Amino acid sequence: MSNLIKETQDNIEFYTDKSTGESGMSVSGLARVCGVNKSSISRLIDSLLHSAPSECLQAFVGKDLTLLRSSSPKVIKDLVCAAVIAHYAMQGNSEAIKYLVATSAIGIRVYIQGITGYTSADKKHQQLRASTIITRRTLTEAMADYITRHNLSKTSKGQWLYKNATDKLYKLLFNHNAKKLKEILGAANPRDFLSLTDLRDLECCENLATRLIDGRDCEPIKAVEAAFNLQLLQVREIETNYLSTTSLEAA
Repeated sequence: MSNLIKETQDNIEFYTDKSTGESGMSVSGLARVCGVNKSSISRLIDSLLHSAPSECLQAFVGKDLTLLRSSSPKVIKDLVCAAVIAHYAMQGNSEAIKYLVATSAIGIRVYIQGITGYTSADKKHQQLRASTIITRRTLTEAMADYITRHNLSKTSKGQWLYKNATDKLYKLLFNHNAKKLKEILGAANPRDFLSLTDLRDLECCENLATRLIDGRDCEPIKAVEAAFNLQLLQVREIETNYLSTTSLEAA
């Protein structure tokens, strides 16, 4: 059970495998959802070893129905749970019908969102944050190469270059150095709490700074400042001009 996350809601036990994301319910939990007793669910699951009592369960005959074979209590896989709920709903069980409608509503929304390409703000933030981690690592490697090329590893400049370059960029973007941002945001890493716009600005500057350091052997702090001036200020000027034009047209 160490690999399973367990949550209990309305006396129903839900589980998710941390390594795969696959989910499931306990036999007793599935019984509550379906409005039947635990022994009924156990008999139904056992019967699927050889045959299916209804068409919606046919695909699971002879298949592995549990999330982890060694787990206790037994956890029934999510897709099997859905089919069992549908089975009892088709028999007119009011509890199963209620749960089937609720889960179907969530399922159809996720399905349509996948087709339309919709991504929630939280997910967008997670994706962009993951991208900025890679960008930051690349910039750090570029600065390390610069330090090596210029024999700065044993100098004060080389030892403080990462911090000073970061503070320079943060001051340009947010008017505060890293330490102050941590205090304001109450976070060990301010980047985890930046808005989508701020993360995009940060990634934009760091990408260009990396190219300047690697491609032109630009001193990192000057590269950061140049990236801010060349890229971000230009983008912000375009945005300002666009908004001004739009406002005039609207007037």
